[in-house]
Amino acid sequence: MVPNDVQTFSYPSVDASVSDARKAVRKVVSGWGLTSDLAETAELLTSELVTNVILHAQDSATCRVICELSAKSVTVTVIDHGRGIPKMRSSSDTATSGRGLFLVDALAQDWGTRSVLRGKATYFVLDLPEPAPQTDDIATRETDERSTGHNTGLAHSTNYRGLRPVPSGLRPWRRTPRARYHCTTYDARR
Repeated sequence: MVPNDVQTFSYPSVDASVSDARKAVRKVVSGWGLTSDLAETAELLTSELVTNVILHAQDSATCRVICELSAKSVTVTVIDHGRGIPKMRSSSDTATSGRGLFLVDALAQDWGTRSVLRGKATYFVLDLPEPAPQTDDIATRETDERSTGHNTGLAHSTNYRGLRPVPSGLRPWRRTPRARYHCTTYDARR
């Protein structure tokens, strides 16, 4: 993850652009190493905003999608040169359209519109998940092994404090693509 990274894409205002914008945003957010839930939400909300451009900004030939990563959030902005400001509108329970901004309002931490030169920018903000607190699991496990006599397979320390530095590339826990945690055992002795 590189804070303050910005990726920009331009698309013609045609139906195929919705799919292209979705794929691009998902690739960018995933490429930043963020969670798949965040990437899916960004993808869905981008789809809604680009669809609004195609349906309601007929005088805009193109739209631009900008993905911005900050230290605390991801912001996706869709810029078009059409007239009018997007507004949430009421729709019946049986309507097949008209719920895009309701989704944006429900899933994003913030969203809105602002005027830009010859058009408008509609954006949404998704907060990044809080990082897990850093703990020294290996040192704790090595100490626990000695006190309980249980061997977890981790390397034992040889220095006077009972701790052995473990190279940063070795982690006792890894996250799999399905978002489940698995315990793996590493022997840190060299």
